[in-house]
Amino acid sequence: MNAWIVVAEQPTVGNLIEVARSLGGPVGAVVAGPRSVAETVAAGGVDRVVWCSTPDDVPAEASAQAVADTVAADPPRVVLAGRNPAERVLLGAVAARLGAAVLTGARSVSIDGEKTIVVNAVYGDIAEETVAVSGPAALLLDGGSVPPSADGSAPIEEVSGTPLALKVIETSTHGFEEVDLNSAHRVIGVGRGLKAKEDLAAIEELADAVQAEIACSRPVAEGLNWMGKDR
Repeated sequence: MNAWIVVAEQPTVGNLIEVARSLGGPVGAVVAGPRSVAETVAAGGVDRVVWCSTPDDVPAEASAQAVADTVAADPPRVVLAGRNPAERVLLGAVAARLGAAVLTGARSVSIDGEKTIVVNAVYGDIAEETVAVSGPAALLLDGGSVPPSADGSAPIEEVSGTPLALKVIETSTHGFEEVDLNSAHRVIGVGRGLKAKEDLAAIEELADAVQAEIACSRPVAEGLNWMGKDR
């Protein structure tokens, strides 16, 4: 396999499939999440899907060993994952098994002979570095929705290993609606220039008028808790 894509509970890997395809060669996906996620990814233009099935109360991270085993059995040049917390864990397990270089701010990827060339964001995304990787590379990229492929669905292989001793005992939400900014046609960004949470109402009216999604800087989501972290 030239490239593997690691997927957890959400099939937001459209950009990853596109990047993997641009590198040439076969593309596989290993899914540690619901069967429905595996089916969505299988219809998105990959050549092979391996689904690591687990009980409903077991988080995707519990399949880290099965995911790493799957990728190591057919080692690639590049392993790609989205930026969701579970996919970060799974990618780390794969990277450890392969002895791969890990780059968490990847913006673009290309192949140059025996090297993988990665443009990687650094210093909080205010700068970029170009890195040449010899050997396998494990990369985090932005996700995006998965459009159906005209070539039909890839076959899904189910593997059922022994998951790690993890179990979900409680799930709580913060009352924010999840949004996929990668698929938005327009985005309006806000930050600490807003004096109060009530000022968001004007931004929401603007977003509705121009059919845009609202994004925010980190302090607005993590410090003030005015918006969800996915924004």
